[in-house]
Amino acid sequence: MKKTKLIFSMIFIGFTTLMFAHTALLYVEDNYDGTISVECAFSNGANTAGLTVYILENKEYKGKEESLNGKKILYKATLDDIGCADIVKPAVNDYIILFDGGPGHTTSLKGKILTDDEKDEWNTYINKNKKLIGKWLPFIKGEK
Repeated sequence: MKKTKLIFSMIFIGFTTLMFAHTALLYVEDNYDGTISVECAFSNGANTAGLTVYILENKEYKGKEESLNGKKILYKATLDDIGCADIVKPAVNDYIILFDGGPGHTTSLKGKILTDDEKDEWNTYINKNKKLIGKWLPFIKGEK
């Protein structure tokens, strides 16, 4: 009887753990206008609203500006109510989009580079959204 209870308890704990386990998911769409659309989710359907997506320059960084995992932060976006954000592409050669879903729940993808064909629309977007971009503007422009 004790063995049966022990086995049942172990199975119950195992199923409970699986039920609450989740994986961070990241989908990025290039809008071909100097912006990207980011959608983040958890595999178990948990809400991602209010969580952060980082745009990081993909090279080692040891400077005084804000960094994450040894890479310079170019932009931080907060996900909306459905786990999405539209983000302007940074004017750098190599960057990463990182979804931070909390400890042990991060995922990242390599970003699509800003093309010459997109630069006019990119400049228009930046000029219209300076308040939204805020302190990140010089980082997005590649000036810092």
